Amino acid sequence: MEGSIAAGISRREAFELPGVDAAGMFLFLLAVSYLPAAGLTLASALVLALYLLKKRFMVRRQLFGLLIIPSALVAFGVFGLFRHPLYEALKDGWYFTNPVLLLAAGFALWDWGMGARRTLRVFLAAAVAVSAVHAAYMLAFAGHDLLTMPVDLIRMKYGRGSFFPVVGALIAYACIRRGVRLFGRGLAFEYVSLAVCAAALVLTFSRTFWICLLVLVLVDAFDFRRPVRAALVLAGSVAALSAVFILLSMHQDTRRTFLGKTAQSLTEVAPSSYTGQKEIAKHWRGYETFMTLMTIASGDGKDIALGHGFGKSVDLGLYIDLGGEEMRYVSRVHNGYLYVILKEGLAGLALYLLFLAWVIRKGFGAAREPGPGGMLARALSGMGLVLVLASFVNGGLYNKYGMATSVVFLGALYASVSCRVGYYSREVS
Repeated sequence: MEGSIAAGISRREAFELPGVDAAGMFLFLLAVSYLPAAGLTLASALVLALYLLKKRFMVRRQLFGLLIIPSALVAFGVFGLFRHPLYEALKDGWYFTNPVLLLAAGFALWDWGMGARRTLRVFLAAAVAVSAVHAAYMLAFAGHDLLTMPVDLIRMKYGRGSFFPVVGALIAYACIRRGVRLFGRGLAFEYVSLAVCAAALVLTFSRTFWICLLVLVLVDAFDFRRPVRAALVLAGSVAALSAVFILLSMHQDTRRTFLGKTAQSLTEVAPSSYTGQKEIAKHWRGYETFMTLMTIASGDGKDIALGHGFGKSVDLGLYIDLGGEEMRYVSRVHNGYLYVILKEGLAGLALYLLFLAWVIRKGFGAAREPGPGGMLARALSGMGLVLVLASFVNGGLYNKYGMATSVVFLGALYASVSCRVGYYSREVS
């Protein structure tokens, strides 16, 4: 067996909650995928409160290190409470607070004291459960529509799925690659998990999720002992995959098929002042980005440097159907970087980039370790890179629903890397 895995902390805390450990963690992870955003906020706050009670408020200092920048971003935007409609300002405050609670909940789950092996088991089991339900639902109810209906309509009618299949596929792949057995004596469950999560991922029809998984797998496979050669192999692999993809997607319908939608990704997000409902709908994110840039530029130097504050909305210039509701003014946009600049200016963007860079560096610092310890560190850096990319298209850290699982998983991985108290050969066998 290769290496060992970060051990869980001691179970000698005074406050115990019988039955909460594995079952409670499993239910919370399911809640992350199925609860509405407000329910997710309450569930995360409940996990954090139970964790604080369990630790008698004597928590690890690493938790404060994880939360200090996201919390500063919350405090930074409070000035908007006095400049914009109170409801819109409070809603933005909620969007910025949610990641703080999700990160803290993920940290608490890993630091609960069950041990690394049991914690990874629960994450993988929850991912398989969510993936199996999504795949079964799509096959049972979408049926023939999966072959005939445009992908946009499939996702609108039958749901978009969650990030959990990506998490499950990564855990299963990384364990198989290293021979780490989470269940039983063999790797049968890990292979089945990989198949189920991959099937669910296909049925999400999400370009972002596929790219996220690719990034995570590439980081996991990167050879840090020979970085130059590994970088050349990585660049060649990406170039080859891109060439194959371009050839396959050349004659695809950009509105109906997954390959066509993916081929249009770059032009879809390119900012421009598109005219006409048809062009705007085709390049919606690019149009939204352009209007956000115009709103940011409409402020004075102070607004650009420190932001317009919570509650500032973007005027789209026309009413358009967004999620079944005709809207002209939106307070949240798909580009997470511009969302932060709009609310908190270039200073807020600098803090956000600092947080992402810090997470990536934290993982790379321990990625050379052999075995499962390095596996968890690589996953942490990979999740940081995932949020860097996702912030361009779906809000990244500030996606209130679709990326919630990724934020919880990031918090758990950070705890695993930063709070190690030793390695034990029997922790994963």
